[in-house]
Amino acid sequence: MSSTPIPPPAPTLTRVPSGIQGLDQITGGGFPAGSMTLVCGSAGSGKTLCGLAFVLHGARIHAEPGLFIAADQPPDHLRHAVTTYGVDPFALEHAGLLTFAPLPPELPATTASGSRPIEQLLSYLERLLETSAARRLILDPLDTLLARFGDPSAPRAWLHHLIDWLRQRRVTTLATAERGERSLTRLGLAEHLADCVVALDYRLTSQNAVRRARVVKYRGFTHTTAEYPLFFSAHGLDIDPLTAIDLNYRVSDDRISTGIPQLDEMLGGQGYYRGSSILLSGTPGTGKTSMAAAFVAAACERGERALYFTFEEAPAQIIRNLQGVGIRLRPWLDAGVLQIIGARPTPASLTLHLAELRHRVHTFGASIVVIDPITCFQRTGEPIDVTILLLRLLDQLKSAQITTLCVSLSTGGNSVEQTDVDVSSLIDTWLLLRNLEANGERNRGLYVLKARGIAHSNQIRELIISEEGLALTEVYTGAGTVLTGSARLAEEAREQIEAVLHRQELERRELALEHRRRSLNAQIAALEAELAAEEATVQQLADHEALQERLTRDLRGALQRMRLAPGGGPEQRRRNP
Repeated sequence: MSSTPIPPPAPTLTRVPSGIQGLDQITGGGFPAGSMTLVCGSAGSGKTLCGLAFVLHGARIHAEPGLFIAADQPPDHLRHAVTTYGVDPFALEHAGLLTFAPLPPELPATTASGSRPIEQLLSYLERLLETSAARRLILDPLDTLLARFGDPSAPRAWLHHLIDWLRQRRVTTLATAERGERSLTRLGLAEHLADCVVALDYRLTSQNAVRRARVVKYRGFTHTTAEYPLFFSAHGLDIDPLTAIDLNYRVSDDRISTGIPQLDEMLGGQGYYRGSSILLSGTPGTGKTSMAAAFVAAACERGERALYFTFEEAPAQIIRNLQGVGIRLRPWLDAGVLQIIGARPTPASLTLHLAELRHRVHTFGASIVVIDPITCFQRTGEPIDVTILLLRLLDQLKSAQITTLCVSLSTGGNSVEQTDVDVSSLIDTWLLLRNLEANGERNRGLYVLKARGIAHSNQIRELIISEEGLALTEVYTGAGTVLTGSARLAEEAREQIEAVLHRQELERRELALEHRRRSLNAQIAALEAELAAEEATVQQLADHEALQERLTRDLRGALQRMRLAPGGGPEQRRRNP
């Protein structure tokens, strides 16, 4: 009785870092190790640069030799592309970490020995892999390999044979392919045989070139199938994924000043939460830039590093204008704790600006970031794309505990509860500046629309901008009206005059009362003196009467004694003749 052999367990797939920022996040770690990944897309979508990023990352970071087989362009072109990223390809080649190789010339259908072109190709690859000791292989593009060495009668079998051959050698391979009209590749075969497929898209939106990347499939691993922005900059290739999808980032209980003491009082007396996002919105001329600069100046004074991104004014103009309202940023620029970066959003796509912003934040080590304004990005793409990218940026900054203040330019007629770029849902503190028009004047009013986790004021305060800086003052409210500016000053002056007159009237009445008190006291004193005199007279009369009574008693006593004595008076003599 024969037993059925037990098949060997399937190898556990591991991931190899791709070297493309963001791609490793959406793939869970990179490309499948020892297998083939297909990167397909139209011309200009970035397929070759993906391959370069993959081999350069392996060579520079992991010391893994890489082999780049270029089928459509000479190696010198690829070396030049490498130098644009600040990398010396010759140094890597000299160290044995990078090899550029062209394809051999086209072979006949069979050779004298009877071998087919595919076998000749595999023999060529075998020699290159042995010579370079490569662990990462780029086939750019796979279409040219198929056209030159493949079997037209059985292209699927040819591809299957090539992929199995590479798997047996445990070489992590990235192959590129042109996108077909109705399929991911021209023949529609490679996407079925590769273990991982990444589709790149290149489109024109609002006169800006926009690239997108999407993981179509990934055998053995779960992955997201969403489409993400792909962009190139001087710092490399980047895919911008959603960060902190599980919203598991840290939060801080620290509070930092807004730069305006009265606004700190409106926000519970302590200002913003550190690492939060702040939105300062308002119509033109309401003081948004001045308030943002006051926040930056206060941060620099605390010793924090700040980045100020301006997309509508030159940095020199901002510095000059703010100096006129008592905000001096030049000392902080000279001290190296502040950078002001000015750029127009229209010449390049939104993704490039956001990539540059993230790179600056990372290299400068900023804890405070101001974006002034975010609404200018509306001109760089479709509204939904702008909103999504800004939400990603704010989420990334918040995850890094960076306090971000965004200035938003509001247009007339919009509801105060809605921003033009629709990012209010991610904002922690929202301040609204408004023009208050009355009595032929336009004055600035500020109130806190929302402040998560902060017991904040619900009052409208007038923003005063002067040579001494920024200040908030209470507006005059009464009789169902709100007064600001000269009307408020006139009303306050009228109230002060009324208070002075009332105080003077009170003082006059108090003086009259004092005079009355003194007069009454004098009258009382006179009456008391008169009463005392009358009491003295009565006392004298009483004393006189008492004296008279005593004298009378004494006289009577004396007379009585005289009658009783011998030789007494007449009556005694009559009784005794």
